[in-house]
Amino acid sequence: MDWHVRAYDGEVWGPWSWAGAQTGCYFTYDPTIPEAPTVDSVDYDDDDVAHGGVGEPGAFTIKDPSGAANSYQVTMNDQQPITVPTTAGAARTVSLAPDRAGPNVLTVQSFTAASQNSAPTTYKFVAGNGSPEKVRFTLDEPAGATALNADVRTGESAVAAAASGGTTLGAAGQDGTAMGLDGVNGKASTSGALVDATKSFSVGAWVRLDASKVDAQQVVLSQDGTRKSPFYLKYDGRIKKWLFGRTKTDSDESGWYQAESAQNAQLGAWTHLVGVYDATVQRLRIFVNGEPGIESGPIDVSWTSTGGFQIGCGKWLGVTTDYWLGSIDDVRIYDRIVGPKEAQELVSQQPVLKARWKLNTDGAGEPAGTPPLNPHNGALISTGAGFAWVSPGGLQLNGDGAYADATTLPLDTSRSFTVAGWVRNLGRPQKTSTVLSVPGHNTNALVLRYVPDAEDPAEAGRWEAQMSNTDSTDMTTVRKTASTSFADNDWDHLAVTYDALNHRLSLYVNGVIEESADGTSQVGDVKGLPVSNPTLNIGRNTFAQTADETTWPDAVDDLWVYEGALTDTQITYLAQPVELATTDGP
Repeated sequence: MDWHVRAYDGEVWGPWSWAGAQTGCYFTYDPTIPEAPTVDSVDYDDDDVAHGGVGEPGAFTIKDPSGAANSYQVTMNDQQPITVPTTAGAARTVSLAPDRAGPNVLTVQSFTAASQNSAPTTYKFVAGNGSPEKVRFTLDEPAGATALNADVRTGESAVAAAASGGTTLGAAGQDGTAMGLDGVNGKASTSGALVDATKSFSVGAWVRLDASKVDAQQVVLSQDGTRKSPFYLKYDGRIKKWLFGRTKTDSDESGWYQAESAQNAQLGAWTHLVGVYDATVQRLRIFVNGEPGIESGPIDVSWTSTGGFQIGCGKWLGVTTDYWLGSIDDVRIYDRIVGPKEAQELVSQQPVLKARWKLNTDGAGEPAGTPPLNPHNGALISTGAGFAWVSPGGLQLNGDGAYADATTLPLDTSRSFTVAGWVRNLGRPQKTSTVLSVPGHNTNALVLRYVPDAEDPAEAGRWEAQMSNTDSTDMTTVRKTASTSFADNDWDHLAVTYDALNHRLSLYVNGVIEESADGTSQVGDVKGLPVSNPTLNIGRNTFAQTADETTWPDAVDDLWVYEGALTDTQITYLAQPVELATTDGP
């Protein structure tokens, strides 16, 4: 069909532009561009002074000075934007809660009815820390206990839960002990509600899900209504994901909203979950091991319940159901939102120093009870082998079979850990050379080595950290990462961290993760290999991958071993050329 177009500027029609016969079709253009909106807040002033706190709602007033807007688009930090209707740019006040301590950014744009947008206005303010959790069940009661006493925030009434059915206290936990549940009728319940679901709230826990009920619905946390629970933090066996969901009404009518994990749930491993309801924007969020999932759209829910808070089950159509099979630990309940940074901090394991060897005069370890590092085959503690030439001494190896070891190493290589120390070279090794290893029965749980470049070994090579997912000779289960940073004829500080929650192996050289066109010195999909009675070998590799692989040819000094993955900042702190007191370590 032929067409034509004619322009109209509000006063005068322009000439026709057409192809063939005229038609009755025309387009109009609205030239009105709104001004950037203004933003003010008495609760969160933009004065660089901390106000309120994470999850504490504040009022923000938005106005279009040009009077052209019929809506405002409002975005808090990295959250999804919300749309606020207005008429002729009139002022609108919205309630929003900051999701991070420190600087926060509110971005606002005006839109006309013709979708013409203004320039954005950026409003910056500082929020204080959020209030502590309202209730926390550590679940560290001994075996046989049935009364679970919670820690409560100052000013809150005492809270207790009763364990019943197939529950077992004193089971191995993510931190301390945990509560095991049989998936049949095991649960723990309070006598009354702990959550007002008409307001913002968050619930979280460490969970370990047994693989034998992989297709079932299983609830971690909920609260009893009459016919349903107002919220569920759960595993959905139909889609194999973690969910934080809410029901629209306490009735048999349908109506369900949910946030879900971005990835499938991992069975048989400790996982940290946080479910968040933000009443200011009426959205649900879920964090899995500190990582955000898929947020819900705006939800329409206005009810709460007065029934007991439940650990390990939910209520559906008047029946207690969806019992948890596995373990639950460290349940926390907040009467505010938990933000992304907080969710990550809840996952971060506080590192625990398990061993440190200064190697100044002997192989004695700290703290008390740490096994000594014993030299073999000519290895010795030497005054000329101290790191960065500031330490009084270090471990001198020779590359010809000399090594040292610490038996009964207090380290579980299937859980998060850090091993760090200083390594000296008097030139690039021309053979693959092992700095340290932790052997299993058939392969290494961990090995740190230097690998020379095959084409130019005199000028190139890489540090390489490797872990195995299974205790077998199958090399397809090996995960490795590498860094080409190398200080010729000098000391390098090397640190290997394993983050068991995110299955990530990282290699730091002089406090830095290598970033290059080939990737970073980090690798994922690392499951960690448990080793009974592990030994730390310095310079020795029981499972060498090449016939000419050798022990490290020079000095190693100041070794630290931690349970838990140190942060970038903590690694950098250890990498400074200063011999720290053991009590001053991270």
